[in-house]
Amino acid sequence: MNTLGSESLKIGRTIYRTNVDAGTDFSALFFSWLKSNDLPAGTPQVARPKTLRLQWQAVCCIRNKEASMQNWTTTVLLSVFLVFQAIAGDSATAQKTKDDAQESTATAISRQLLASQTWPMFRCEVAPTREMKLSVILRYTNMTRILNPEENVSGLVMLCADQGRPVAAIQVYAWDGKVCHELDLLARQPHYTASYERRVKWEPKQIAIDYHQLPNADAPSVQSNRRLRQMKSYARRFACTLTGWNPDNSDRQELRLMPSPLYRYEIADPSQALGSFDGTVFAFAQGTDPETLLLIEAIRDARGEHWEYAFSRATSGGLEATLDGVQVWQAEKDPPMHPRLPHFKYERSLQTD
Repeated sequence: MNTLGSESLKIGRTIYRTNVDAGTDFSALFFSWLKSNDLPAGTPQVARPKTLRLQWQAVCCIRNKEASMQNWTTTVLLSVFLVFQAIAGDSATAQKTKDDAQESTATAISRQLLASQTWPMFRCEVAPTREMKLSVILRYTNMTRILNPEENVSGLVMLCADQGRPVAAIQVYAWDGKVCHELDLLARQPHYTASYERRVKWEPKQIAIDYHQLPNADAPSVQSNRRLRQMKSYARRFACTLTGWNPDNSDRQELRLMPSPLYRYEIADPSQALGSFDGTVFAFAQGTDPETLLLIEAIRDARGEHWEYAFSRATSGGLEATLDGVQVWQAEKDPPMHPRLPHFKYERSLQTD
């Protein structure tokens, strides 16, 4: 007898002798097995059944070597159960192997995305020695767009700040086998550049963001916490829609305002500051994936203190925004991307084993 047959015979004899010969009804063994999904005590240690052949031979050993006719019906039921258990076991094992591989792929890609935050080197052209601060302000997963394992990773939103004020936003994500950095200029003047590997340089020559005074708003409070409450209240007056990429807007979708700002900055001594002295960056998102950024800033100028707002895209899809139900902003679908434009995308191939 070969090794497989010998092992099957041991399993069959142990199952029968330790249960039936001891006075245990064979049906009790079957239902006990259903509950525990494991071999009875005394059974030789074998791996969880992975082949129909081993399990079927074990059943045949019970039927042909030991079982009596009165136990035949239960034996048949046990045979059917073992066959389906083997099928389910093989299917579960295959699915687990597939899930583990996808998880490993997603983990590797997420690691590359996170490491890519060191790629861009920002510089202010009018103050070349001034340090620019680059930070990750959000990690997200967009479940509505997951089509393959490489998309089931955490995207990043990064912000470049100059003396606290946001001057550029970067969406970091994996797409079509590449790590993508999608950059948008947030500064009021095109004085900022970003270099990648010293070969690719983003140097926008114009701005795309347009600030407007916020109507029907109280003057900025002198207290920091009250100014934050003001900005949250004003953000709720806006609504934003992703008009998508299709020419007929069939993929149009209302976006949700994320309740807390992704970023806030304050000038240390606002009483001495001109221009913006406090501000926040809010996001309108698909799930937790930002599609639009809303900037609200407290401004001090010749007119006194007041609030201003501006929108910036965080997607290549079309966008619309309203204030108190009236449209105040629109962004085109698939905007042009170029190193000298305020919207630009840098790509680098994902590393694979």
